[in-house]
Amino acid sequence: MAVAVSRRSRPRSPGARSGMIRPWLLVVALLVFAPIVFIGAREVFGDRSRSQQIVSLLERLERERLDAYRQSGGGTAYAERVQRSRAETLEEIAKIATGDSPMDILGRALIDLNERTREDEARYTELASAAERTNALDGTNARSAQELQRRIGGVEEMIRISKRMADATERFPGDVRSELGRAGASRQQIDRLMTEFVRGFSGSGAVEAMRLETRILELSRDSMVLLRDSWGRWSVQSGEVVFQNDRDVDRFNAIAMEMNRVISRQARIMGGG
Repeated sequence: MAVAVSRRSRPRSPGARSGMIRPWLLVVALLVFAPIVFIGAREVFGDRSRSQQIVSLLERLERERLDAYRQSGGGTAYAERVQRSRAETLEEIAKIATGDSPMDILGRALIDLNERTREDEARYTELASAAERTNALDGTNARSAQELQRRIGGVEEMIRISKRMADATERFPGDVRSELGRAGASRQQIDRLMTEFVRGFSGSGAVEAMRLETRILELSRDSMVLLRDSWGRWSVQSGEVVFQNDRDVDRFNAIAMEMNRVISRQARIMGGG
C-alpha cells in the first residue's frame, strides 16, 4: 500500500508505493501442510508399505510447494504450479490408498477435501487472477468512487470464499476422526492417533495462514472503503497518498501497518519459517 500523508504535514523520507497485495491461494498449500504432521502415526497401525508410499508422495509435494514459493513469493504463478503438483499427487495417492490403515484413510480424506473445496477454489482463483492482472487491490489507482465500490464487492466475495475454505480446513481433523471410526478403528486407537494429529495440525500454522489470508483481504477492503468515502479529498503525488483530512491519514497508515504485519507473518508460515 502507498504511504499516506497530510497535505499540511509531509514526512521527510516517505516510503515507496508498494503496489498491490498478492492474495495467495493458501488452500492449495494447506492441503499439503495437513497430512505431513501425521507421518509419525504410520508406525502405529496399518500397512507400512502403503503408508510409506503415501508419506513419500506428500513429502515430495511439500518440497515442490516450498520450491515454488521461494521462486515466486506467492501469487498466481505459485498457485498454478502447486495446483498441478497437487493434482498429480492426489491421483497417485488414489491408486495407493486402497486399505484401511490410518494413512490410507488420511489419503482418501485429502482427496475428499479437495473435491469439496474445488468449486470455491476455482472461483477464488478466478477473482485473484483478475485482481493480480489489474492491480485491483491497490485502491489508489481507481478512477472513480464507483470503481472502488465494484472492487469492494469483489473483495467481499473473496472474503466469504476464503472463510469457507478455512472452515473446511479447520474441520479436517474431525473428518479424519470420523473416517477412522467408520473404518472400524477402536476408540483407543483413534484417540492415540488423533492426539498426535491434532497437536501437529495445530502447530503447523495451516489454519492460521488461511485466516491471515482473510485478514489481508479485509484490510484491502477497509482501505478501499476509506478511499471511497473520502473520494475527492485525496490524491497520489510522487508515490504518496495525500489526504486533506489528518484523520484519514491516520486511518490509512494504520491499515498499511497492520497489512505489513499480517503479510510478514503469513510469509513466514508459507516459507516454512
